Order: sequence, then structure tokens, then C-alpha cells
Amino acid sequence: RLKGLKDLGIDLSAKEILSLKPKERPPQLNMARSLGYIIVDPPYTDKEKDKLLGNVSLDLELGDTLRIHGNPHTHPVERDGSLEDPIVDITISETIELVEKNDTLFKLKKGQCYVLAPGALVKAFTLRYFFMPYNLMGMVSGRSKLGRFGITTTVDAPKIDPGFSGRIVLELAHLGRYRFALRVGMQVSQMMFFTVEGKIGKPYDEIHPGYERQDGIKYAIPPISLFPNRITERRGIIPINKQEEDS
Repeated sequence: RLKGLKDLGIDLSAKEILSLKPKERPPQLNMARSLGYIIVDPPYTDKEKDKLLGNVSLDLELGDTLRIHGNPHTHPVERDGSLEDPIVDITISETIELVEKNDTLFKLKKGQCYVLAPGALVKAFTLRYFFMPYNLMGMVSGRSKLGRFGITTTVDAPKIDPGFSGRIVLELAHLGRYRFALRVGMQVSQMMFFTVEGKIGKPYDEIHPGYERQDGIKYAIPPISLFPNRITERRGIIPINKQEEDS
């Protein structure tokens, strides 16, 4: 049930497809989804399938883009004269914008990992793009290997609707005691699949067309300077090992 775009005779990447309007997208894509195929980009190799695909779930790999609430190099009191401890009221859009405009984008490079501090929350994205079929829904949950250290990967948004397109957003929260290293490609969560009976009203990508194109960059925030051999404000980016740093 897992297919790559080239398996369907499509030469475009997932990112290129999502930049097109739904009616302009390759017809083979919707045909495959109607038949119940899960389209993944980049596609899995046979070795990766053996490693990631379980009896009832598929392990999800961490992508290279992280979005952190606030800039770890500044103190909250220094943010444009805002309150030291702002209150978020989801019924008042201004309070959400006040917090989100200070978000920082991290782009991890090869040989780097992000150190998640206890009590921290970051938004991450899966390494691969998914085009869900119209007869399946997914439920994302954590992995026990991370859960033993207090790492949760879906705070409150585990459902992946039929017809979803794009990279899956992961909400990584640290409820444990020790700082935890996040690396690109690590298996951070898993998705279970459930059959949907009957016809759905509208696919997810028709109801929420803006969300399918989210790619980690919601705001035009330039990445801050990275210091590869130290941790700033108890969290930051460090090399995986000295050898990779030198190379």
C-alpha cells in the first residue's frame, strides 16, 4: 500500500505538486489515492520498509525543520517591550500573534542535533511527505523508546484525515528530566491506519488547502547564528560527534 511518486509515473516532487492547484495536479495521484494507496515522498527503499513498517503502524522520521516558541538567545522580557509572561487567550488572536511572532526556525544540517530541554515544546515536521488515500485515516502516537525519557510527539493533534497531503506536524514536548538530542531521520513517532467506511464529505486538502503546503516556514524568520560546539540557554544545536564536526 506504500507507493512513491515515480511508481505512478510522476516526475514531480511532493513539494512541486503541492504548489499546484488541486485541478492541476497529476491525475494518477488521485487515482492511486482512490484505490487506497498511501503515496510517500521521498519513497521508501525495501530496507527502510523493513525497518519502519510494523504490523499495524509505520514509524515516522524527524525532518530537518524545527520551530521553537521564542528565540532561545533572548530573554522574554526583551521581546519588543512585551510582557515577561504573556497570557495566551485563543479567543483573542492578538495574544496568539504576540507569542508566535517571536518563534524561531531551526534548520538542522548533517552532523547536528537539537537539544530539547526539560519543559520545552517545539514543532517539528516529518522527513517525508504523505498523500493519504480517501479510505484511510491515520493516528499518530509516540514511541515507547522516547516515552521512557518523557518525550511526547503529539500533544493534542494525533488525527490524520483521509485525503491529507503534506508533511505531518509533530508537537514534541519534554516532560522528563534529562536533555534529549533530536536528530534528523530518527524514528520519533508512529502512525497507525484505520479504514474509513462509506464516503467522506470532502477530502482534507479541499477543506484545509492552506495546511497541506506547510513546510516548516510559516513566517519569514531568518535562522539565528548556530554555535556547533556549545549549548545556549540550556537548549540549542550541537554536533553529533567531533569527527563529523571536523569534516
